[in-house]
Amino acid sequence: EEDAKASADFIGKRMVWERTSGWSGGRFHQSGRWKEEHRFKTWDLRSLRPHRAVVVHSRGTRRKVHLPPREADGSVSAWYRKGGFFR
Repeated sequence: EEDAKASADFIGKRMVWERTSGWSGGRFHQSGRWKEEHRFKTWDLRSLRPHRAVVVHSRGTRRKVHLPPREADGSVSAWYRKGGFFR
């Protein structure tokens, strides 16, 4: 859990508008506030499949990518290319 929290903090946060609404005294009311929220939640990071990662570019863009296992020379591992591993 601590590792996922540290990763989520590194990836960054964003400001979102949180809206609430309800009924009181027969009248409908709405209100909202700005709230800081992680871009990728900790549970989302913990639930990533094997060889999946969130990559953060120096420009600030983020995306989930597939990273196959590599050998020392940089090529994709033979056992992975053969399809013996469930992707």
